[in-house]
Amino acid sequence: MPMDPNTQLLKDQSPTLAKEIAEMSVVPYRESVGSLSWAAVGTQPDIAFVVGMLSQYLENPGRAHWEAVKRVFRYLQGTKEWKLTYGGATRGIVGFTDADGVLQEHR
Repeated sequence: MPMDPNTQLLKDQSPTLAKEIAEMSVVPYRESVGSLSWAAVGTQPDIAFVVGMLSQYLENPGRAHWEAVKRVFRYLQGTKEWKLTYGGATRGIVGFTDADGVLQEHR
């Protein structure tokens, strides 16, 4: 799963001390969430909810938020070979027309 259902992301998890803020400032949180956002829009709609939640903490992410981002990347790594398959057999293009009121199948 892209997000652990037992994990809550809260604003209280954002750093408040200068040392914690400095530690998180070197973490590429904003860039990572941007990459995930692009993936959610382009190819992976199943991570859209999590990316939306992570986007709420772009200004001041905490360690828990960063761990959640890394979990999404691990999810994507584990599912990169997954694909949708429509139907069981490979066929050519099939079209249907009803221009003259009679339904006909053309192959």
